[in-house]
Amino acid sequence: MTKTVSTLVDDIHTVLREGVEVTDDVVEGFAQSMAVMLKERLAPREKRVGTLRMSAMGKPDRQLWYEVNKKETALPLEQSAYMKFLIGDITEEVLIMLTKLSGHTVTGEQDELHLEGIKGHRDLVIDGMTVDTKSASPFGFVKFTEGLTREKDSFGYLDQINAYVEAAEDDPLVTIKDKGAFLVLQKVTGDITLDIHDKTREMAPQYEYQKQMVAGDIPERCHEPVPDGYTKTNKDKTKTFIPNGNMKLNSFCGYCAFKHECHDGIRTFQGAGYPKFFTKIVKEPKMAEVT
Repeated sequence: MTKTVSTLVDDIHTVLREGVEVTDDVVEGFAQSMAVMLKERLAPREKRVGTLRMSAMGKPDRQLWYEVNKKETALPLEQSAYMKFLIGDITEEVLIMLTKLSGHTVTGEQDELHLEGIKGHRDLVIDGMTVDTKSASPFGFVKFTEGLTREKDSFGYLDQINAYVEAAEDDPLVTIKDKGAFLVLQKVTGDITLDIHDKTREMAPQYEYQKQMVAGDIPERCHEPVPDGYTKTNKDKTKTFIPNGNMKLNSFCGYCAFKHECHDGIRTFQGAGYPKFFTKIVKEPKMAEVT
């Protein structure tokens, strides 16, 4: 009996709980995929020219403009980020292997796609549906279990999956033409979820706009700095935000590799577990400054 993607998570749980015969073909395929991934992820790093790709769809205009036109100004990644990406890639290969062992059909892995002259590589097709595999923190995982929305989609994942679905319109491997999904592993607890989305709109108009946008003048900032301060709890248990006069980057801009190119004179202070990036300081923060 042919399986459908709707039972995927339950079937993976069954494999993990009850076990399954692991064939030599699956083992060899997993080993080969891991080898290719490791060679690509750990290859000597070369400076790449910025290009518009499907994986960048959904990013704010100014950030995307920097990635295409001033990629050399991006802050270098810390070794911890490279480790996080490597562990994420390994996790995703394990998800794909478990999908195969659970009896579902996997095709189209890392196939190159084209849409309106822009290139991308999808993750895979499961039972005829375009799927992106991801690993997520506990906070990020909740967004997928609840169904990712545009309001909570900080990284443009919805536009990316739409692009892959749109680009595969004539692909015979993709039999489900109007949906795409995220297969996500919570990397702390090991929970798995499948978040399915309808193809909501045609991507061609957005592509044409973005091609013109990155070829033009730099767009306005994605976000302006926000007030810093503290939260006061009132007698009635309500909370009031008290600004201290300082201005800082919001969380999205704090993660952006082009923040120093976008904002002049940023000063960085190490907060409780995370840094704060100040664009204006009236009251000196009681934190260690990172130079």
